[in-house]
Amino acid sequence: GGTTWVNSVGTSTSYKVDVYTRKNGYLYRCIVTDSDGNTLTSEIAELIVVSDTLTITTQPQNITAADGDTVYFTIAATGEEITYQWQYSTNGGTTWVNSVGTSASYKVEVYTRKNGYLYRCIVTDAEGNSLTSDTAVLTVE
Repeated sequence: GGTTWVNSVGTSTSYKVDVYTRKNGYLYRCIVTDSDGNTLTSEIAELIVVSDTLTITTQPQNITAADGDTVYFTIAATGEEITYQWQYSTNGGTTWVNSVGTSASYKVEVYTRKNGYLYRCIVTDAEGNSLTSDTAVLTVE
């Protein structure tokens, strides 16, 4: 809260801080001293750590559509520099095939033969962490 201050090892015009969640709210200031011993203290800067943990916030939902329709499976995720890889399964989830869908929304042309196909998305962040979404079912009426 700024009641007690600890001197750091920084002696230049910038100060490097390794960011960790536990440091959220840490306060920083700089005391500058000239050759005559005069000092000035900077304004206080607060470190705010934003969580960039990869999280799926909205899962793909089951869709029922008619033969010939176009539908979109969608996902929402938070994290840093997220990439999307949609997959589908034609055999109840035994095997999965990567699709050409690489955005948060995946377009599917509906055909009777796709009844029961399963869809999911693998989201990956900048650090290579991955999460696989829940499975959504396409039902063709």
